[in-house]
Amino acid sequence: MLNNQLVQNNLLNKKPKIYIAGSDSVVGKNIFDKLLLQGKYNIVATTHRELDLTRQREVEEFFEHEEIDYVFLLAAYARDVIDNKKKPFLNYLENSIIQNNIFSCCNKYNIKRLIYFSSDSALSDIQGKILTEDDLLTANLPKHFEPYALAKLCGTKLCNYYNIEVNNTCFVALLPCIIYGGLKVPSLIFSLIKDFHKAKIEKHGSVVLWGSAETKYQLLHFSDVADAAILLMNEIKIDDIYIVSSYAYTKKQVAELIKKIIGYTGCICFDETKLTRSTMRETSSIKLRNFGWSQRIDLETGLRSMYELFLKNIKLFFP
Repeated sequence: MLNNQLVQNNLLNKKPKIYIAGSDSVVGKNIFDKLLLQGKYNIVATTHRELDLTRQREVEEFFEHEEIDYVFLLAAYARDVIDNKKKPFLNYLENSIIQNNIFSCCNKYNIKRLIYFSSDSALSDIQGKILTEDDLLTANLPKHFEPYALAKLCGTKLCNYYNIEVNNTCFVALLPCIIYGGLKVPSLIFSLIKDFHKAKIEKHGSVVLWGSAETKYQLLHFSDVADAAILLMNEIKIDDIYIVSSYAYTKKQVAELIKKIIGYTGCICFDETKLTRSTMRETSSIKLRNFGWSQRIDLETGLRSMYELFLKNIKLFFP
């Protein structure tokens, strides 16, 4: 009797185990740090070097050994517009294999909840309206990201399909807008900061940016995206798909703000003949806001913190 009681107490006191796939990403690391600070979970995190998620047998062995309760799937083969154009097969296949391996293991090993990081590029390319979760599959995907977008669309719909077919399955797709705040992976914001800083130091009279000044971007600091994911992990009654987005800024507005933060005094020019993202799409996160989520870090505050991080690591970019 005493031994049985001891076993029951250990089970009751056992901390839920969370697996973060893609913990080397800026959002993944932030999720890890925030959950660790709560002290309520056992957290397992892997990088690509530690576990290749494209290898089904390795993924199966990992899940069988770890006895995981919750999964955050951030790992992805994510590249820019040019790479999507040059390597469409690789962009689609790598992402499809990763998510299919994780999804099947989450189902097989009875994971309580999967938070799958999709992308707003999985939404239809509809101009002139605010896109919501209902706009999936209503029009074509963005051409400039089609291979990546198609893989993410398939993953998003798989969440829905698993939940329909499998009892007690709770797979949730989170569709974030453009995430900024880290320096590890080149991005729009990182490139702009680097260009304006170089122009300031070398005293260039102007900075030439590719594309249209009126192209719109929705930008969220990685910490706000991490908060959204953790919120969805803890909510009881939720749907399959949630958009997490922000106010839309034109490229000119973003550039002017970075110019001010850096203290560059030259001119900004736009070369519309160069390949670039071409969209006026905007998304709404009203469903997520109904749970109490809101953007905490405004764009200027986030950009200032990113520039401070850039300056601390300046030798990496200008040896």
